[in-house]
Amino acid sequence: MISFTPFEETHDACLPREINLGQLLSAISLAFDFAERAQLNHARRVAYVSLSLGELLGLGEGTLRRVLLAALLHDIGATESFNELKDEELVPTGVVYQHPLRGAEMVAGLPQVSDLGPIIVQHHERWGGGGYPFGLSGEAIRLEARLLHLADRFELVYAAAGWEQGLARVERGRGGDFQPELVDAFFSLARIPKVQLDLEERNIGRVIGWEVDRLAQVVVTAELCRVAGVFAGLIDNRSPYTANHSQGVAQHAGVLGRRLGLESVASLQVAALLHDLGKIGVPSRILNKPGRLTPEEYQVVRVHPYYTEHILRQVKGLEDIVPWAAQHHEHLDGTGYHTAAKAGAIPLESRIVAVSDVYQALTSDRPYRPGLAVDDALGVMRQMAAAAHLDPEVVQQLAVVSS
Repeated sequence: MISFTPFEETHDACLPREINLGQLLSAISLAFDFAERAQLNHARRVAYVSLSLGELLGLGEGTLRRVLLAALLHDIGATESFNELKDEELVPTGVVYQHPLRGAEMVAGLPQVSDLGPIIVQHHERWGGGGYPFGLSGEAIRLEARLLHLADRFELVYAAAGWEQGLARVERGRGGDFQPELVDAFFSLARIPKVQLDLEERNIGRVIGWEVDRLAQVVVTAELCRVAGVFAGLIDNRSPYTANHSQGVAQHAGVLGRRLGLESVASLQVAALLHDLGKIGVPSRILNKPGRLTPEEYQVVRVHPYYTEHILRQVKGLEDIVPWAAQHHEHLDGTGYHTAAKAGAIPLESRIVAVSDVYQALTSDRPYRPGLAVDDALGVMRQMAAAAHLDPEVVQQLAVVSS
């Protein structure tokens, strides 16, 4: 049977990692936009406005760093489109009103940013009271959270209706939603022509990239595994049928990578943890559908490797693992997706992730069938290998360690 080696016991002697944490979180923030069906760069614009207000107020570098990273992660607990939720989920006990609490719990597991939880949990509290989840008011709300709340409310209207309507929304919130002094600071900021230009879709990604490079720190290999594990859980937990899926894929990939002589096993496992990152843009109603998907629904699912690639390509230092994560649905004969790559263009690491992904999926329960026994799953995979969909040697190694 397969025996698993914990991530902390693997070694990546070939390629130590120093990853800018802010770059990773900025890229991940796009996944939340996919999930919410919002205009892209919502979190980045919230980060820009919050950070700019903080600088105008003379906040120190440590506080500015917290503001930037908390803004990028402020909706981490909201992994569904609010437009798709049922009425009973939109009440104070439902998922909308609980997402700040869930987000704070999730960042508590991330290295170097566990101090962001108190900010994220308060980002929907109102200066005049009546916000959620605690109904705090005034100075009881952390300053960083007050900045995020104003920036978040402005951005939602700005993205939907434009600059002038966004400004009007902030003014309407004076004294109720927002601290009056912060409203005054916001309008001082809004009079600077550069600010409106920076917020434009064509500019905001580059601008936030500069701020991230200036304020955020690096994550070394062991911490990167932890960060990837948290986000893997975020994706997998959207469906009870995929709980721990990415962790299982990473464990299988680690075993196979060592058997096949790879030196960068920890990097391979990070790729495996993040392989379904783009799936956060797939609605849960599709992930949990008990019957066969319609052609339209299947097309929605098929785009997730594209978004995995799109997100990971934005993080310097992860260039090599991007194809390992994003090509896990490619076939050796070129009939896979999303690039239709053929055998010679598919790295061994991608083939390992693909085999691990299929094995984990086949042996797990799904809404439309129970999990298969190991021998039955291997039988299906041998057929897939014979059809040039999976790498035969990797499937054979899996069979050896599974027996």
